[in-house]
Amino acid sequence: MKKKKYAIILICLLVIAIAIIAINIRIPKRISINQNISELSVTRGKDGVIQKIGDCDKIAGMINGIHVRTYSVVSILKGDASRTGWEYRLSYKDSDGKHKSIVISQSNIKYNGKSYTVEDTDIITDIINELAAVYSEYDSKIIKFNLTDLKNIIIKSNITSKKVTIDGKTLDDCIERLSKDNMPEKAKPDTERTLYKITFNYNDGTSEEILVYFGDVLMYKGKYYEACGNLCDVITENMN
Repeated sequence: MKKKKYAIILICLLVIAIAIIAINIRIPKRISINQNISELSVTRGKDGVIQKIGDCDKIAGMINGIHVRTYSVVSILKGDASRTGWEYRLSYKDSDGKHKSIVISQSNIKYNGKSYTVEDTDIITDIINELAAVYSEYDSKIIKFNLTDLKNIIIKSNITSKKVTIDGKTLDDCIERLSKDNMPEKAKPDTERTLYKITFNYNDGTSEEILVYFGDVLMYKGKYYEACGNLCDVITENMN
């Protein structure tokens, strides 16, 4: 009877040991990306800006063959995979004609819909630096409004001639919102029909003008830029 009891206990301990091993196991895998991919683009996580990549082979060569491991059951239950943010998402057309994507963060890769950890973070750092370089020209052409020491903002509609002056607490709210707008440079619009003229008046007596055209294009300091969401919202809220 005692032998049978010990056997049952031993089996139970063995099952527990196997279960512990199973929930902590991390299966190794290699990332495989075909060298003959096309239509490669990258999306930046912090702002959603998309850029096309001409040299598909270089990026594919850096990613292909990376050794990764699955998250253990324990890590999945703890939510480790979902807590990792992402820095870049690569989208491409594979040689079989299917559109695929790979999401990259500093220590995590999402591949074929599953998240994996990457132990050699130096490889990931090299890839992230390479992708960051894709945005260098784009970032160099981004401009922000000069919002320092603003006295008021005047918005005038060129269609209705309605004019609104923004100051006080409303101005403070507008400054906070407009400071978040990063405006990429754009080509001259097909038609320069002006919708609004915006004047920034400063406490030192100087001022700056912004012309907003049809097609969400504006002119600021002699160049054309994309009229970003916060500026459009400020105009809509104050002119309606």
